[in-house]
Amino acid sequence: MIYKVYVTFHKDFIEVNNDEISVGIKSKPQKGEANRELIQKISKP
Repeated sequence: MIYKVYVTFHKDFIEVNNDEISVGIKSKPQKGEANRELIQKISKP
């Protein structure tokens, strides 16, 4: 299955609706910090 992922900065949340995942990221988009946080959030069961 393919999911559409939407990222919002300065918030902390994760929502899943059908084929869409919305994620709030608190990390700054510098030096891969936001990418690491995103991967960590969507990989949790």
